[in-house]
Amino acid sequence: MNTVTELLKKPLSLRAAVGYKNIVWGVSLILMAVSYSFNNEVFQTIIAAIALVMSILVFGTSRLKSEAKDEMYAKHIGYASELTLGILMILILMFGFFDNTIMKVFTMKQVLYSVAGFGGILYGTIFIALEKAEE
Repeated sequence: MNTVTELLKKPLSLRAAVGYKNIVWGVSLILMAVSYSFNNEVFQTIIAAIALVMSILVFGTSRLKSEAKDEMYAKHIGYASELTLGILMILILMFGFFDNTIMKVFTMKQVLYSVAGFGGILYGTIFIALEKAEE
């Protein structure tokens, strides 16, 4: 049976270290955006605490040992970053174009947290897809 220390000694796969942690980080930001939909401060505080814990866990994984990075890792990171940035820029421009309609339904905090969360999820998903394609 594996203990926690044995799991921490085992190096993380690059897929887990980069892909999944960005997805978790993105989900935590989207949870923050959803929490602003409710006028319940207790609920907002609980969601903010959960998002903070998830963010700390994400940054904590970067301190753990991971597999060695190779040439394909750098290529995948670059491609995932470039594609995510392009999609987010288009999304932000669309939000800017339809700002009057969007601001009637959502607050600026909700839009910003949602876009950032979507970016994290998209970045992690693209990276994982590229890594799986190389197998």
